[in-house]
Amino acid sequence: MKKTDTFSVFTSLCLWLLIVISDPVYSEALSPSLKVESTTQAQSRKTQQRVDQWSADTERLLAEYQQITQQLDYQESYREELAQKLSDQDAEILRLQQSIAQIQITRLHLLPLLREMVSTLAQFIALDLPFEQAARLAAVDELSQLLANSQIILAEKFRRVMELYQAENDYNYSLATYRGEIKQQDSTAVVEFLRVGRLALYYRSLDGKQLGLWSESEKNWVDVSALAQASEQVQKAIRVAKEQQAPELLALPMVEHVLIQHSLKAVEAQ
Repeated sequence: MKKTDTFSVFTSLCLWLLIVISDPVYSEALSPSLKVESTTQAQSRKTQQRVDQWSADTERLLAEYQQITQQLDYQESYREELAQKLSDQDAEILRLQQSIAQIQITRLHLLPLLREMVSTLAQFIALDLPFEQAARLAAVDELSQLLANSQIILAEKFRRVMELYQAENDYNYSLATYRGEIKQQDSTAVVEFLRVGRLALYYRSLDGKQLGLWSESEKNWVDVSALAQASEQVQKAIRVAKEQQAPELLALPMVEHVLIQHSLKAVEAQ
């Protein structure tokens, strides 16, 4: 078939359709079908809209459910954390209660112990080398009055007792000199004392002519003025104690040597 023939057929068909559509008879026949098709398409659109709406609602509800589930997980974790904290706090409260009870028991025993320590310290000072004895015993008496004062808290009483014990302990490692009085027969003379830790205690008269060494066994002073170079060594030690001279090795007389020499002299005299 030629192209001109095909075109002619197509044109004739289009004209026939226009005639049919324009014809009232044919229009009435096609109208119900067109209405059904339009109604079907409208219902399909509404149905699709409902499906889309249901899908959106489902996604929204699913998101809300997931969010609520996540919040519940967080709340459960937080509740467990709070429960653990409460358990730890209960254990800490119990420990503190036990500590308070122990402290109360300690308080009941501490004050009598402090009083015993002060009494023991007073006895120790009375039996110790007689250096600055009056001042040391006065400090002990003051401490005894402090322990008897109900206005002073126990912690302060404990601190003061420890301070005095520490001060007495420091005497073991120090070199010191001070002036004081010494009884000589019926008179009292001002002399300069030298304390070497708790190892030895000397006195030297202010004119340097008399030198004494305390004897713990005899509870009295031993005259060592006749010992060669003893006075010079004691004087050097006094200057070192006053920081007037650099420390150096000193040959100080010791009470045992002095007593041995006195015994030898007594034997020789016999």
